[in-house]
Amino acid sequence: MFMRTLIPKALKKLEQHPGLFDRDTLLKARDLYAFDNVFTAPLHGFRDTEDYWRRASAKPLLRNLHIPALVVNARNDPFVPASSLPAANEVGSSVRLWQPMHGGHVGFVQGRVPGHVRAMPEIVVGSLSQQAAAHAVAPGGAQCAHG
Repeated sequence: MFMRTLIPKALKKLEQHPGLFDRDTLLKARDLYAFDNVFTAPLHGFRDTEDYWRRASAKPLLRNLHIPALVVNARNDPFVPASSLPAANEVGSSVRLWQPMHGGHVGFVQGRVPGHVRAMPEIVVGSLSQQAAAHAVAPGGAQCAHG
């Protein structure tokens, strides 16, 4: 589905900037990997798709996070395969992973059709509330023991 919108947008860029990339190779792209290889990676200074995905990923840095963080990824994201998502043993102890089975790339629609989009806001607000409570300042200005 996304390829049907990405390719025409890339072709418009090619009209604006002739020679920017190979048109025929773009038209043969059938998945995001091929699209990134001909368009996204080289146009942003990366050698190829593998180089782009490796260097643009935050995943290797998650182990070094020492501040509370919530990492949100749906396991059915069409752009980010579930097999590439971070596992609990690949992140720092301050990192909380939320990886629902469904959610797509940005919608996080949950429940029966037509569904609802409350799940992501609820998890984010809940995470922020936990952090606020853990770092609350007691009356008189003393920080609570959790902070």
